[in-house]
Parts: sequence; structure tokens; C-alpha cells
Amino acid sequence: MDENEASRGGRGRPPSRLLRFVPSEHVVIHVAGYRNPRRRGTLKETGDDAAKNCTQYIKDIKDWTKDEKTGLLEGEVERAMLEIGKQGQKVTNLTDVLLDAAKSDDRLIRQSILLALPKIAKVPCDNCEKKLDAAIKAGEGKSTLGDLNLETTMLRNYFAWAGGKTPSTSTDVPAAPAPAAPAGDDKKK
Repeated sequence: MDENEASRGGRGRPPSRLLRFVPSEHVVIHVAGYRNPRRRGTLKETGDDAAKNCTQYIKDIKDWTKDEKTGLLEGEVERAMLEIGKQGQKVTNLTDVLLDAAKSDDRLIRQSILLALPKIAKVPCDNCEKKLDAAIKAGEGKSTLGDLNLETTMLRNYFAWAGGKTPSTSTDVPAAPAPAAPAGDDKKK
């Protein structure tokens, strides 16, 4: 382990202590890009944008690889989603922002969004089913998103029934295939 790797926590990850000092109100405001029109908001940033925001705190950030910068962004989004979840119903205005970002192919980002959504969305949620259907469709055929698509489907089903709502009848989500019967279970009469 070289000196640069040791300063990043040993495994190429950014030090989590950087994210501890940001007040939760700032995190919520930054996610949607409020107050500063030049900033796009955490959910719309790239790894390079996240690294640029931390140049004053990390001296060797210009030497980081693209994967390390993406890891920094993942940590930033994960922290933001935790803080948004803590805010609860006070930040229901961010529901659409989170639903739009739920199409992410990044596992940590998408999982963090899926954990925050039920805490902030008003129930019943009118457009949650449609936007989660779009996220499921965006992840179809991608083997790395198989488990995430299952989790997204579960959240979609939660919003389909939440608050006494009746699920919408037209869904573009394909039905799950029926499980195959185990071989050798044919009973002889």
C-alpha cells in the first residue's frame, strides 16, 4: 500500500470523514441543485464533478482514477439519500427527482434511492408506478442489474398498493416466469 492509497482509506476508497461534516440541510438542498444554479445537484453529477467539489479537502485527487472518483460520487449520493430519508415528509418535493434518478445503472446509487423513496413519497403516489416501471425497463437485459430490478419491482408494487390505492392495470413490466417443477417429481398412479 503506497502513501496515496493509505490516505484514501487503504482500498482505493475516498475517506468517509469528508462527508461527515456536511450539514443535512445542505445535503438536501444540493441533491436537487437548489440555491446554486451552476451546480447540477448530486444525482446529476459525474465522478469528475464530485472530485472537483472535494479538491480543497483531498490534495492528490487529481491523481485518482475514474473508478475512485465514481466511488466518491457513490458515497456522496449514499449520504445524501440517508439524510433525505431522515427528513421524511418534509422533503416530498424531491420525490420526482429521486424517481427520475432511479434509472441509474450504478448499484449503490440506485439502491440508496430505493431506500429513501418510501420515506419521503406521499402515499398514494400518483406517478411512482410509471417512473419505477421506466426504471425497470431501463435495467432489462443488464445482468448486473438483475437483483436491483427485483428490488425496484418490489418498491413499485409497494407504491401500487400503498394508501389503499388499487394498482394500475396497464403495466409494461413483464410477468415473472413461473418456477419450473423439479425433475423427478412426477407421481405415478
